[in-house]
Amino acid sequence: MDYNDISWLPLVVGLSGIGVALSWMAWKRRDLAAGLRGFGLSLMPIAAYLTGVLKLIWKIGAAFGDWAVNLVFSPTVWLGIIIGGIGAVFLVVGGMLSRRRPGATTATPGVEAAGKPARGGAGTKPPKSVGSTRSQPASSVDSDFAEIEQILKNRGIN
Repeated sequence: MDYNDISWLPLVVGLSGIGVALSWMAWKRRDLAAGLRGFGLSLMPIAAYLTGVLKLIWKIGAAFGDWAVNLVFSPTVWLGIIIGGIGAVFLVVGGMLSRRRPGATTATPGVEAAGKPARGGAGTKPPKSVGSTRSQPASSVDSDFAEIEQILKNRGIN
């Protein structure tokens, strides 16, 4: 059905008339605010018709409907969805395998993944000893931050 096949003006006027009647009932039963909100809402179909927004909404709905029909009934689209799903599975599995590999290089340059300094790397410093002369005030450091700080010290990161 095409947009021009429907007689829109009587349809929107009837819809707005029903909205005005329901708004009047809401005003009588509840309060003026509910009636005004309903009356404002009931004017929207006429405004959409007069500004051309109704035709735009019709075209968007028809385009979405055509797309949905072509999606459901097209074997080419389903093949594309299947191939995209397989590609997504490969990406996820590949990412999981690269994180589980023991030699994965996710550390900073100059430091191996195990936290040891890289061998023969220029400009690498050995990690500071755990018993360094710098002391931490025990009362001001939260236990979580102390644990994180200890891990960073063990890995040579200050």
